[in-house]
Amino acid sequence: MSSSRPPYTITSRILSRAEEIGEAIGRAETAAVSQDLRLRRINRIRSIRGSLAIEGNRLSEDQIGTILDGKPVVGPLRILAALQTPQVTPQVGRLLSVLRGAMSRRQIQAALGLRDRKSVRQRYLLPALQHGYIEMTRPDAPSAANQRYRLTELGRRLRS
Repeated sequence: MSSSRPPYTITSRILSRAEEIGEAIGRAETAAVSQDLRLRRINRIRSIRGSLAIEGNRLSEDQIGTILDGKPVVGPLRILAALQTPQVTPQVGRLLSVLRGAMSRRQIQAALGLRDRKSVRQRYLLPALQHGYIEMTRPDAPSAANQRYRLTELGRRLRS
């Protein structure tokens, strides 16, 4: 006949260890949930930033996070300064006048009647981008082969 007694005795030390294990499991589960929420927030911010970048909005990930927290954010001062005192060089003025829709660097270069790719980039595209007169269609990949440039609202106002 077999006895119904287990081959061990439950002691206060075993109960204490079981309780410690249960607490450790609870902490691990809480940490996993917290990590998951943090990753979701990061992905949400990056997704919003990507959508805004397509529209030419230059808010940083920190600024978007601040907005999600319900706090006000001041936009880039460079854009506000450009609205008050536009600094259009002759090269940028020419660029704004030939830009129609979304155009590649090669199309812009041909429309300007220029040969030097480096000059087009340094004297025309970069200043116009820096002052917010034009924007890239793929800001996440500035050197992409299918990169195009288009006028921003500020660029359209300056052109007219």
